[in-house]
Amino acid sequence: MRAMNPETPTYDFEVRVRHTGNNIHWLQVRGTVIFEYLKPVRIVGTTIDITDKKGAEILRDEILNITTHELKSPLSVVKGYLQLLHKFIAKIGDTRHQLIAERAITASGKVERLMDDMINNKLYHQTEMILKKETVNLEELTLEVIANASLTSGDFEISLATKTDIFKVTADRYRIAQVLTNLINNAIKYSPGESKIQIEISGDHTNIQVLVIDNGIGISETEHTKVFEKFYRVENASKIASGSGIGLFLCSEIIAHHGGEIRIETNPTGKGTVARFNLPL
Repeated sequence: MRAMNPETPTYDFEVRVRHTGNNIHWLQVRGTVIFEYLKPVRIVGTTIDITDKKGAEILRDEILNITTHELKSPLSVVKGYLQLLHKFIAKIGDTRHQLIAERAITASGKVERLMDDMINNKLYHQTEMILKKETVNLEELTLEVIANASLTSGDFEISLATKTDIFKVTADRYRIAQVLTNLINNAIKYSPGESKIQIEISGDHTNIQVLVIDNGIGISETEHTKVFEKFYRVENASKIASGSGIGLFLCSEIIAHHGGEIRIETNPTGKGTVARFNLPL
């Protein structure tokens, strides 16, 4: 019905069909309505059987939900022991290791919230992402994420350059930390033989921008938008490191729900990738 309007002549949807014998098939239906003198005269399009692809997506969702549910119990135990360890370290006055314990507890809390989201199907089956917004200092948050990344990837030198003195945004701290973590981890994962990751923060009185720059294998321009599709995997990346194709999809959802934009560009040096996102102040 929407495509019968000359201003919106295209359609693209998935439909579940029951064939003779009660076999279930999924079809992807795409097309364009052709108009003559504003009157619809014919339709040009395709109908493709995507049953196998849809079945794989549903299976992935089910496996993910079951796995995250089963992980909650051991994670609660780990978090409990970390809290006991933190209390013990605080009593003996070891401030250095107390900070490490605090970061470990914070990280376990992030994992806990992420698993809750997956169990509740917020990521895969719900269009509305619930944000818990607060005032966030993006410089401090970026330094925290860098410290965590450096702890697990000590061979990499991750530097931060700031080109603004405006760092405070109204955002979901946990969600933006997810975006930064995913982008930095991708830069590390797909930069074999390299050791430097550069992060830049710039902005003005309307928005703030973050760049994550690497000198890795890069992504072809034809795939710069495709990488944000759920389960999409860059062809040359799959040969270097494993992945689910969810990270950048999640990043795009988070930034979109904050009213910002995210994109992938080729590093101006000709080698590597620039992941860029902005947030309105």
